Amino acid sequence: MSILHFLDDSDFDELVINSRIGIKLIDRALEQSELPENVKSQIKSILNNQMQKEKIQTIVERIIEVRRSLNMLFKNQSIKAFESNESVIYLLKPCLKEDDFNNLILIMSGIIEKDLTEFKDVVTLPSGQNGSISAYNEYFKTQYGVSNYNGLIISNLRDIFTLRSKKFPTHVDTTQWISKVNSLGFDYPINDWQGLGFKCLELYFESLSNTLTKIS
Repeated sequence: MSILHFLDDSDFDELVINSRIGIKLIDRALEQSELPENVKSQIKSILNNQMQKEKIQTIVERIIEVRRSLNMLFKNQSIKAFESNESVIYLLKPCLKEDDFNNLILIMSGIIEKDLTEFKDVVTLPSGQNGSISAYNEYFKTQYGVSNYNGLIISNLRDIFTLRSKKFPTHVDTTQWISKVNSLGFDYPINDWQGLGFKCLELYFESLSNTLTKIS
């Protein structure tokens, strides 16, 4: 038996639940219902996907808000950073499979690169260093001193770039990539692309939030 037997076509247009509490209540009600197990499973899958979409929407909205604040603060220093970027909207797409994760991590890396590229013109990098994240790190070292800013600002961004640069299709999965995935709390081979994708959003948001706290 399929869930389609219980729904009309018009029902799918209304199958959007905007409250996590509402989703949890429906989930509990399902446990006590007499619906066939395969139908319960299908409904739970729909509810889980909806909850994941809400989680992603919430954190992306926060990312946009913090980036906007950072843009204004850096403008006061005559630095063009964290400017409006239409690619941010693509962070809303859930990672249901590996290809989704590959797309997400490439988009995130592109956003970060564009956010920080101006810092390469603001600082003088030590010999042997290059790249926008290194320039961003040098900016904080120059402005605040080596130990006077939260290291997660930089390390989280480097983690995201490691997940991009050491990952298929950019490269075949490497020991470094697998080690980084493990350090973030995920087993290899990955069976939770959705969770790993959301973790990357959390890393980026955490970096942004700590930056805002420091420069405000």
